[in-house]
Amino acid sequence: MQELLQRISIERASDGMQASIRPLCGIGDLAPSVDEICNLLQSCGIRHGLSEEQISQFLAAWKRGELAGSWVIARGTPPVAAIPSIVRRLDPARRSGRNAVELLPLYVRKGEAVLYREEGEPGVPGRDVGGAAVPPPGADQIVVPGEGIAEEGQVWRATESGFLWQEGGKISIGATLRHRQDLPPGDYHWPGDARISGGIPRNTRLRLEGSLFLGGDVGDAVTIEADGDVHIGGVIEGGKTTRVEASGDIRAGEVHHAALLAVGDIYVAGGCLHASCRCRGKFIAEASRGRLVGGRVEAVSGAALQEVGDPQGVRTLVTVGRARWIEEEIQTLDQEQRRWVAYTARLVKEYEERFAPILADRARIYRLPEAERMEFEEAREEVLREQARIESRIAELRTLKERLAEARPRDKHAVIRIERAHRDCLFAIADKTFEVTKPLVESLVLSVSTQTRRILPIPLAVYDSSDMANPSTNPVEA
Repeated sequence: MQELLQRISIERASDGMQASIRPLCGIGDLAPSVDEICNLLQSCGIRHGLSEEQISQFLAAWKRGELAGSWVIARGTPPVAAIPSIVRRLDPARRSGRNAVELLPLYVRKGEAVLYREEGEPGVPGRDVGGAAVPPPGADQIVVPGEGIAEEGQVWRATESGFLWQEGGKISIGATLRHRQDLPPGDYHWPGDARISGGIPRNTRLRLEGSLFLGGDVGDAVTIEADGDVHIGGVIEGGKTTRVEASGDIRAGEVHHAALLAVGDIYVAGGCLHASCRCRGKFIAEASRGRLVGGRVEAVSGAALQEVGDPQGVRTLVTVGRARWIEEEIQTLDQEQRRWVAYTARLVKEYEERFAPILADRARIYRLPEAERMEFEEAREEVLREQARIESRIAELRTLKERLAEARPRDKHAVIRIERAHRDCLFAIADKTFEVTKPLVESLVLSVSTQTRRILPIPLAVYDSSDMANPSTNPVEA
C-alpha cells in the first residue's frame, strides 16, 4: 500500500464533497486492481461516495497513458436545504393614543397576540466523502421566541408590555423603546431607554426615564428630557424652542440655535452655532470640526474648544467655574416657598376672621343650626386639606433646593482650553472675564492667577507641564 501511495496522489476538495486521484508516474508492469485502490482510499479517510466504475476507467486510461490530471473517483451526498419557518407580525390591537408610544409599530401590550409562525420544512443532512454529516443550509435561520413572548401553537403572545426586537434568530420583547425610522410627531413618555434610528421632527416632546440613542437629526420646537445620557448622531437643528435636557451627558454631531442642559458633560463633534449650552461638567468641542460661534456656554468644570468665534466678529460667551443658572434656580425656589408660606398665613387668617365667634367659644358650635354647623365643618376641612397640600409642595421645594445645592455650582480649578479664538469672544472664569480683542492663533489655556486673581492666557505646553494641570484639592462647593 505504501508503494501504491508513491505512484498516485490522493486529493480532497476543501469542502470535503469530492475526492480525486492523480498518477505520479507510469503504470508499469504491476497495475493495481480496483479493490487495491478502494482499500487505499478508505485507509486515507475516503469512505463515502466511492465509484468503482470511475476507478476502473481511471486504471484503463492510466494503462493507455492518457491521464494528464486528476480523476474524480468519489463524490459526497449534498444536503437538502431547509425551508425556514416564517414569522409575521399580526395587526396590533386598537390603541387609545393617549400616549403616543402606544402608536409605534414595534410596541406591544401584555396579553396581545403579536406574531404568527408559518411552519417550514426541515432540511436533510448530507455526507462528505469522509462520511461526516453535512448540515443542511438554512437550518440556522429558524426563529425562536425570546424573553417576553410565550408560544401558543403557531401564535406568539406577549407576556409583558414593551418593544419587539430581534437578535440573531431570537425575537424578544424588551424595555427599550425602539423605532427604525423618524419618530412621528407627538408627546412621548417611556420609563426606560430609547433607540431611534431616524430623527425627531418638529413639535415633538420625548420624556425618558433612561438614555436616548438617536441616529438622525432633531428638528425645531422639540423637547427632549432624559434621566440618563443623550446621544444624537445628527444635527440638533432647532430654534429658540428646541430644548435638550439630560441627567447625564449630552453628545451631538452639531447644534444650531438650541438650548442644551446637562448634569454631566456636553460633547459636540461639529459646529455649535448660536446655541445655549449649560452643564455642571465640561463643555467639549475640540474635535477637528469643532467650532463654537455665537450664543453662550456655561460649564462648571471647564471647557475645551477647537475654534471660538468668527472672523467677522460674532459675539460668543464662554463661562466656566460657576453655574449661575443653579444659583438663580435656588433663588426662584426660595421665592416660591415664601409665596406658599404667605398664602398659608392668609388662608388661616381669613378662616379665623370668618368664624371668630365660634373659635372663641367651641361649645357654641353645638348650639348652631345644622346648616351653619355644616358650613363651619366644611370650611375647616377645606383649610386642613389646603394646608396639607401646601406642606407637601414646600417639602418638594426643599428637596429640590437640597439637590441643587449638591450640584457643585462652583469649581475653582476650572479652565478653558482653546486652539483658536477670534475677536469679540468673551471668556469668564467664575467672576473674572477675559475679552479677545485680536485673534488668538496658538493653543492656550485660560486660567485665573492665584496671585493677581486675573485671567491669564498660558501656552498649552506650559500649562500641561505645570502643577496647575493637576490640582490636588477638590472643587469648592457653593
